[in-house]
Amino acid sequence: MRDASTPASSSDLSLVAFRRVRYLIIEDDIRFARALARFFGRHGCAEVAHTNAEAAQQLAGDVIWSGLVVDVGLPDGSGLDLLESLRCRGDRTPALVLTGQVEFAVMRRAELCGALFLPKPPEGRHLNAFIDWARRHHAYQLDSILAALAHGYRLSRRETEILRFATCGFDHGEIAEQLGVQMTTLRTVVRRLIRKTGEARLRDLVARVHRDLLL
Repeated sequence: MRDASTPASSSDLSLVAFRRVRYLIIEDDIRFARALARFFGRHGCAEVAHTNAEAAQQLAGDVIWSGLVVDVGLPDGSGLDLLESLRCRGDRTPALVLTGQVEFAVMRRAELCGALFLPKPPEGRHLNAFIDWARRHHAYQLDSILAALAHGYRLSRRETEILRFATCGFDHGEIAEQLGVQMTTLRTVVRRLIRKTGEARLRDLVARVHRDLLL
């Protein structure tokens, strides 16, 4: 798997929904799983699950996954079963289905789950295309949620920018630097933001956005 691209800047919020990007690799072949984890690790954090049960446990938390790489043949069933279960619960995390056997039925199930499909071994350029698609998906979702909040609470452009940065994992100092404002100014705008939305702290508002993104 060759990687000819360079990771996007974490400050490019028009494309990157989260600074702390996470991918879950669901693959029972240990060597292949490690290779995938190394590849996706260049674009963020990559974790591995070798069975459906392990993956379900990791997916049960409140982590926002940037993308799932799902093997079809796992020791405890098909990875497509897990993916279909996630979709039934409303989870729309971008997914890439991998398999060593190209079958129409498998491709059709992957398509119905809104997932991309690649035969093994995948080429680096195709994995990069999935990563780019996943980033754009999260950026679109985040834009939609922030637009709804801005409209509902009549947030200013600066208040919405601060919420976007906070949701993307930037701390107060980094947000002030990105926006070119003093910390005192930032704190004033944050107080106004949380007062408008009825939250006690900015982190509580960020948690609300994260919950919406999970679904």
